[in-house]
Amino acid sequence: MSKLATSLVALPKLKLLTKASKFESEVTVYVKGFLAQGEDPEDFNAWLYSHRLLLLSPRHHWGGLSYGYSWPSGTMKTAQTFPFPIATLSGAALLVYRSALKVKNFRFPTPATVVSALALDAGLNTARLAYQYHLATEASQLRADLLAEKLVQLRREHTRVRIVGHSLGCGHLLAAVRELTESDRPDVIHLCAPAVKEETVKDILASSPAKEMTYCYYTDRDLTLAALFRVMAQGSAMGEVGLSQEYPNLKPVDVSNRFGMVVHTKYARKFHHFAEPL
Repeated sequence: MSKLATSLVALPKLKLLTKASKFESEVTVYVKGFLAQGEDPEDFNAWLYSHRLLLLSPRHHWGGLSYGYSWPSGTMKTAQTFPFPIATLSGAALLVYRSALKVKNFRFPTPATVVSALALDAGLNTARLAYQYHLATEASQLRADLLAEKLVQLRREHTRVRIVGHSLGCGHLLAAVRELTESDRPDVIHLCAPAVKEETVKDILASSPAKEMTYCYYTDRDLTLAALFRVMAQGSAMGEVGLSQEYPNLKPVDVSNRFGMVVHTKYARKFHHFAEPL
């Protein structure tokens, strides 16, 4: 990892969100992605809101125990230095604007309108989003072993393990699962708006990331992925376009009808509306 990245990230943390009854041996872990302006990486209130409703849902019956996993998904102590040319707002706006013109569900007359829409969708300026992608792409691979260790520990302590990843957190999660044996993998994985290109994780998708089922929630209404991610990654995110082929025990779920204009940062608050029951 670069010196800049090392100086700006913190060590991952597993934070207890809700406790279980003494008769439960099921655990759910939420892994964050992009951080909105001013958002605390250890604030999981939006996910906690959905989790509590899923506990009450007769269709789900999820166990009460849950954790939030905060990792260096773009946390920064200073915004003074960005590591690449897209840091300039005008340059970022133009690149994202060109990308947005190719997205069928969005029509923006000027680069400024794209930036405004992104600010509404993600609560971030374009340069900050770009910076987070850069930093988290490095961290997701270099810190994958730490998350893998946590998953192994949870597997030893609980009979059922469910992981919910969001955005950049999905790439980090899949990188960690790649390091696990089949017996140590989670029972169920929920990938919400995965900010990752399918071709970069085909090997793990083909080998069944979860023992029972993996769900990939996507929508082409997600402007953060449809415009910005295309610029940064030079390709489409699974969270925007879904999957190009079938994989064993992996179900794509189109959630377009669950969102309005604001999509990417609303997954946590709306998760209970579309979460598959496992």
